[in-house]
Amino acid sequence: MKVKIKGARKLTAERWLNMFDINYVAKTGEEKSWQIVTRQKQPKCVSGRYQQPDAVVIVPFHTVEKKMVILREYRVPLDDYEYGFPAGLVDRGESVEQATRRELMEETGLTVSRFIQISPPIYSSAGMTDESVSMVYVECKGVPSTEANSDSELIEILLVSPEGALGLIKDTTLKFDAKAWLVVSRFAESPTTRKAGGLNFRPEAEKVKAPRCFNRCGSNRVQSTRFKNNQSDVLRSRHIRRRYGPNYR
Repeated sequence: MKVKIKGARKLTAERWLNMFDINYVAKTGEEKSWQIVTRQKQPKCVSGRYQQPDAVVIVPFHTVEKKMVILREYRVPLDDYEYGFPAGLVDRGESVEQATRRELMEETGLTVSRFIQISPPIYSSAGMTDESVSMVYVECKGVPSTEANSDSELIEILLVSPEGALGLIKDTTLKFDAKAWLVVSRFAESPTTRKAGGLNFRPEAEKVKAPRCFNRCGSNRVQSTRFKNNQSDVLRSRHIRRRYGPNYR
């Protein structure tokens, strides 16, 4: 039986976030409830409005300094500083690009010079909220400044090289936003940090000895191919077995 949403009951009346009790029919046919928080007037599971992200998370690369822009920002729920990226809500009537330009200027004083990639709405904690964000990768320019920060923001702007990113990732005492940790980890994978014993989530492709096979004339030939990972080996082996038979060696 398919899970079915029956309705939602509002439990709070706040400005930025509200809690709802979602009534749904589980796969067993039993009616259950699930409490969530949302930024919307109605939870997305009821309204079906999944297309527009609630917020943007901006991943800026400073083209002059050749460094990634990271924020060290005080977060009240943690009572500590968190490492992350410029981010903010998409205002009513704004596009993702407009929100990105505005938030980057407000939090860092930097301007967008080029949009590199914009993700679709993605979710980081779907067990408790339907909030979605678009990850926006940009190139930026200008002099970092916190002059436009609001009174509630306590932000330090960091310009970080791959080596600096590696140092942040290796410091287990720091608190990271989950999305930022993943991006900064990848940024730390530059060739220089690999040589220095850095993190490496994408192992270098290994040269594998190509299987020996025979063409129709019976001549022996070896194909030398560079594979990125073991999955490529498996797929190629399946292709060869289909072409040359199951007893191929």
